[in-house]
Amino acid sequence: MVTQEFILLPEATAEQRTEQAQAGLRKLQGILHDGVRASCGLEWSELELPFTESKPTEPMYQVEPNSPAKPWKPGDEPIETDAKYRPGWEALFLPSLRKKARQHFKHDHNRWQEAVEDVERYPARLDEWQKESKQIREENERLRVTWESAVSEWQNRKDQHESTERNRVRSFKEAVNSCQRIAVERFFSIVLERSAYPDCFPHEFTLAYNPETKIIVCDYQLPAPGALSTLKEVKYVKSRKALAEKHISKKDSQALYDSVAYQICLRTTYELFSADQFEALDLVTFNGWVREVDRGTGRDINPCILSLQATRQAFEEIDLTRVDPKACFKTLNGVGSTKLHALAPVAPLLQLDTEDDRFVEGRSIANRLSEGTNLAAMDWEDFEHLIRELFEAEFAERDAVVKITQASRDRGVDAVIFDPDPIRGGKIILQAKRYTNTVGADAVRDLYGTVVKERANKGILITTSDFGPDSYDYVKDLPITLLSGGNLVHLLGKHGHKARIDLAEAKRIQAEKDAEARHEALS
Repeated sequence: MVTQEFILLPEATAEQRTEQAQAGLRKLQGILHDGVRASCGLEWSELELPFTESKPTEPMYQVEPNSPAKPWKPGDEPIETDAKYRPGWEALFLPSLRKKARQHFKHDHNRWQEAVEDVERYPARLDEWQKESKQIREENERLRVTWESAVSEWQNRKDQHESTERNRVRSFKEAVNSCQRIAVERFFSIVLERSAYPDCFPHEFTLAYNPETKIIVCDYQLPAPGALSTLKEVKYVKSRKALAEKHISKKDSQALYDSVAYQICLRTTYELFSADQFEALDLVTFNGWVREVDRGTGRDINPCILSLQATRQAFEEIDLTRVDPKACFKTLNGVGSTKLHALAPVAPLLQLDTEDDRFVEGRSIANRLSEGTNLAAMDWEDFEHLIRELFEAEFAERDAVVKITQASRDRGVDAVIFDPDPIRGGKIILQAKRYTNTVGADAVRDLYGTVVKERANKGILITTSDFGPDSYDYVKDLPITLLSGGNLVHLLGKHGHKARIDLAEAKRIQAEKDAEARHEALS
């Protein structure tokens, strides 16, 4: 098959890129409206983990051979003196006629002899065929019974898995309905994780819920001003035979950024209230943070640039499809500078309790490890609990306390070590990356920003893979320690636990899970 390739002319390329740029700008300008139009409802069945084990394949059965053909019954034995084998008087003069008559006789006699032998052999051949057919039927029956047994066991496992998942989700739903803190935070984390934003957005947040006051605080990472695309048009300049880009003005780009920040704030608040089918929320606090580099000092900063508190009643009185985002934010008494793009910090109206609310009870994982355990293919929550358990053992002699935080998407803190040592101790931030690819400098930079934000003494980044040269260059002279997969296995061995890391195997397992999920979604 010949594939025909189409090469766009420069004018067509410019037109296509212009359309894409305009679509991107419209997307940024419509973030709030897109969120309001989208459904914030959550189908509880979607939270059930799919049963990934494939159904046993039915075996290939052997085909029974055809029964031997019944031989034709031979007549009387041909006799050479029969008239049809005797040549006429012409044979006296033509020896060839005599030869032909003898050949005719020999041919018929041979056929008769073969027929006789076929008749004699037929009972044995029939018996052999019956035995072979019986063996094949018995083997096919054995394969069928084995397969049906395997299918039955598979179905039992599937039914058990689905029943367990239904019970798990039912218990989770009951916990949310009864306003249990961890369950409520996890529920609304799932809601916000499902909210679709452009790829340039961090889409990182941390939630903290108070069951007594029914207040939820959302610390949300907003995109940096430079992350938004400002391209609005591409033209082809014939004189230079090149494409020229045209961006929106600096004033417009600043206004666009401010609008995007306001829209994210309102949209997130809307999503939390809209998904609250249990009336678990009376008030939502949104704090918008931005990771950026201070151009004056060159240091990483993470200021809170806007903060909003809204009650359910006040928010439900607003028609978000018709408001101006900034005016709506001000109407709700939100706090922020008049120029959000300047990243001027403001005091959050309500902050998370970083010493208490995020911490959850740890569970034991290390005693389940074996030489065959592939750390890179572990459940990510189990991996974080393992890291907590490992460092708890590492710091045990110093009476340190290791706390793991509740499950949340890339919140920046997976665990915190409180080391009482007056010289080397303090607050240490742990972050675990169960990665199969090399960890770049961005992850290290994010950890350092978290260390600064948390006012910690040090940060430790642990991964199942490795770090690139840029990561090691970045941590020079910084209170950051990088532990690769090799370091992790060695540290586990130090505390009597054996495990392994096979990145290729982990990638293959993840690919199979993704393929199964896509198959389930299409079926």
